[in-house]
Amino acid sequence: MKIKTLINLFVIFVLSCQSNNKKIKIYFELPKKLKETSGIAFSKELNSLFIIEDSGNKNKIYTINNQGNYN
Repeated sequence: MKIKTLINLFVIFVLSCQSNNKKIKIYFELPKKLKETSGIAFSKELNSLFIIEDSGNKNKIYTINNQGNYN
């Protein structure tokens, strides 16, 4: 699934869960380097996203913190 599709589905899900008119707060922005992700998981303890890229790319897991830093 392409990253844009995944992000769009996530935004639709979040918007459908909103019960009031508050703006959605963005906690993470994904780097443009990520072309196609196969999975995303959030670690509450580390306040980070773990993203795996494997389809058509090198098999790699990225960690992204809420400042946008990744490795």
